[in-house]
Amino acid sequence: PARARTRRSRRGGRVAVVSRALMALPNLVRLCWGLLRDRRVSRFDRLLFVATLAYVASPLDLIPDWLVVLGQLDDAFLLTLATRRLIGGADPGAIREHWRGDPTWLEGRARHGIARLFTWFLPLTRPRVPG
Repeated sequence: PARARTRRSRRGGRVAVVSRALMALPNLVRLCWGLLRDRRVSRFDRLLFVATLAYVASPLDLIPDWLVVLGQLDDAFLLTLATRRLIGGADPGAIREHWRGDPTWLEGRARHGIARLFTWFLPLTRPRVPG
């Protein structure tokens, strides 16, 4: 019983992280759109993000999409890296200005919250969100 409870609570934690990420997705899209137009974000980070979006939308892939899991996994991986770099390299004021979600995500320990949305996908690295 205790082992089953632990397994269930771990599974519930993963579901909670994914559901929080999905609920924050519209705010994350708005944030990225705002950061793409903001001059306080480095040109390289903005171009890298746009190039990644073009790669994801392109029918040409390193790993073809007809390989059911792997085809989408490379797109998701690259988009995750580019998004984390865009947010991680942004000015804290720009992030505060363009974030339309819960403001507590930007305060105290939660200031890494926006970039942490992707840690379920890339758990080995810590996001760098200035602030």
